Amino acid sequence: MEQLTFQGNTLRIDKENGAAITYWSCQKNTLEVAPINNQSYHKFEGSLLFPFPNRLASGSYTFEGIEYQFDINDGDNRPNALHGLIHSVEFSLIEKLEDSIRLRYEYEGELAAYPFPYTFEVEYKLTNNELEVVGTVVNTGSENMPCGFGWHPYFDIQLADQSPKFKLQKASKIDVNDVLIPTGTESIYKTFQELKSIEGISLDNCFRLEKIEERSSCFLSYPGIGTLEIWQDHNFPFIQVYKPDERAMAIEPMTCGINAFNTLQGLKKLSPQETWAFKMGLRFF
Repeated sequence: MEQLTFQGNTLRIDKENGAAITYWSCQKNTLEVAPINNQSYHKFEGSLLFPFPNRLASGSYTFEGIEYQFDINDGDNRPNALHGLIHSVEFSLIEKLEDSIRLRYEYEGELAAYPFPYTFEVEYKLTNNELEVVGTVVNTGSENMPCGFGWHPYFDIQLADQSPKFKLQKASKIDVNDVLIPTGTESIYKTFQELKSIEGISLDNCFRLEKIEERSSCFLSYPGIGTLEIWQDHNFPFIQVYKPDERAMAIEPMTCGINAFNTLQGLKKLSPQETWAFKMGLRFF
């Protein structure tokens, strides 16, 4: 476990398990607030999701005329592959400074399901009440490489005496079937266009943002404490919102849609030696 403490922030990273954030706290006035405080209640807490986020139908896809098959690992007996390959691998520490930490994972293309070598770097940067996450992927192979990325932070929704209120960017909801794979249709979604309490509401939905901006944000507002901004850069036209219970809520920026290796929605194709960088982050105010 690696830890940084800087300008009132404390950050813990589990480099042995996908370089996931396990804890992030900051100062709000004289109060220490910990929006991320993983308790191992849920799978994929803080995970980086690559080479695809979310679900891949039947775990199979075809790329440039060749068929590939991932293992099926979705829950509730759903026949899907879930959340890519790096959420449980060990990352190497590349650089650790007072206010930032950079880690790397090198993949040699050893799996038949994904024979595309790459390096994946993540840098976590702290400033006053803010955390920035920078991801960088390099296709180190000699062939084109399909990929997408997602981030799976869970946020504590028990920080205040009351449930927080949530506001989502203007977006359409992706309609899914009984195994949570898109049907090909979308619907207008207005429930959280303004701040609204999430108490008693169950969510497990993917949304396509109406407008792609350099920085798009959604918000969790904790009564009497403050507001958490979750932002993503222009690489992220999708977001998944998952609230399984009253303990935590996952808000997941995604560069591509569900089943993107088959639908091609947002799928990135990196040429040999091509680099792709993207940013997201948190701010408490």
